[in-house]
Amino acid sequence: MQVIQDVDFVDFWAKQESAYLIPLSGVRDKIHQQFEEEGEAFGEPLPWSKVDKLFRFRPKEVTVWGGINGSGKSQLSSQVLAWFATPECPVVIASLEMPVEKQAKRLIRQLGGTKEPTREYRDRIIDELDKKGDAGIRYGIYLDNL
Repeated sequence: MQVIQDVDFVDFWAKQESAYLIPLSGVRDKIHQQFEEEGEAFGEPLPWSKVDKLFRFRPKEVTVWGGINGSGKSQLSSQVLAWFATPECPVVIASLEMPVEKQAKRLIRQLGGTKEPTREYRDRIIDELDKKGDAGIRYGIYLDNL
């Protein structure tokens, strides 16, 4: 890990944020498009048809699933993200309460469809998730506990 020293982060972030400030007229056509497409379901549907018209993962949006500890949000989000993880649709999961190796263990069990996948089967799943598409990494896990 590279440690950056002697950087004024307040100045750095101010420059980063200002790069994204534009007047509304700069996105006028996109604003009109939002009004004209209102009501249409777009984005990636969940793997369950019952919620197909209720919820979609849309490009350029962040989705946060919150809940109390042990309510199943990590398990459910891993299942959904594994459904999407293709070279054309890379995904990232960030659990700030669960170590990376525990997340990976749960994910491998889910994808493998077995509680005790063999070492070879685990390696196949890991290698498959590491395959890259045009967008780069296919399935990433945020490392917050190194």
